[in-house]
Amino acid sequence: MSGAAISHLSVDFATKGGIHHAVRDISLAAGPGRILGLVGESGSGKSTVALALMGLLAGNAEVTSGALQLGSESYDLARAQATAALRGIRMAMIFQDPFASLNPVFSIRAHLTEVLSRRSPELDGEARNRAAMEALAAVGIDRPEIRLAQYPHELSGGMRQRVAIAMALLVRPDLLIADEPTTALDATVEAQVMQQICGLRDRIGCSILLITHSLGLVAQYCDDIAVMYAGELVEQGSVAAVAAKPGHPYARALLACEVTIDAPRGADARASRFRIIPGDLPDPLHLPSGCIFRTRCDMAIADCARIVPPPVTVNGEPGHVARCIRVNEK
Repeated sequence: MSGAAISHLSVDFATKGGIHHAVRDISLAAGPGRILGLVGESGSGKSTVALALMGLLAGNAEVTSGALQLGSESYDLARAQATAALRGIRMAMIFQDPFASLNPVFSIRAHLTEVLSRRSPELDGEARNRAAMEALAAVGIDRPEIRLAQYPHELSGGMRQRVAIAMALLVRPDLLIADEPTTALDATVEAQVMQQICGLRDRIGCSILLITHSLGLVAQYCDDIAVMYAGELVEQGSVAAVAAKPGHPYARALLACEVTIDAPRGADARASRFRIIPGDLPDPLHLPSGCIFRTRCDMAIADCARIVPPPVTVNGEPGHVARCIRVNEK
């Protein structure tokens, strides 16, 4: 496997108020066997990127530009159904809500064997059944022969998400997209699900795009990070580089908002308050000039309203770039 790369992806939505430019000129890359964490607050466009890659956008959406490179092959994402033939063969997705993504009227066996009928049509029924049981066992589901006969509503949220991971394991994709895969799970199950996703990566060497709000999750499991804000990519680099020296004020603010379980408490309770980023995301129909983050930025200067910041290398670190005109100021 040669990894996955997205170049110059832009997505518009037609609304009653006008055209909503939801994603603007996004370029990302996830190497083989690596996990790229895509982070940002709600409304930043993370899930839109995922759905554009999978060809699952709503009817009022249009990919105006963008290409997906999988290995040596390139796909024009602006073309209708550009990646439809890749779904379930070279691409797979784990959705945020496993109950909504699994069909309630089909058994777990039907879900898994449907994947196999697309990915490995040469297998007979007995071979598909055996492969389905092996996939469930591989993701830590006990008594797989019993689980195959059950339906999604008979399983816990964590088990349903493991079924989704087992389906991805059967696909053996080049690119796996995991869109907030642990949002509805408690901390213990979250860790188990993430370990299974990492185990899938280790087994098949795929590239993984992990979409999440949790910087803690990214720090623990991802190799690289990309930070989105209001439809734009504002910073990307290795997790170690961005955590050590975030170059964009938004990335810095997100890191400051993260609360760890062992965070020290101040003697004054006011010093232990949660940190927030003041203000709101800009109106997508009336975006500010210059830097997209300037209306909420505590470092903004007059030039920020005039200059659209280009990517700038942070601290001389290769591959670590941020879109801010004040990146390397001391």
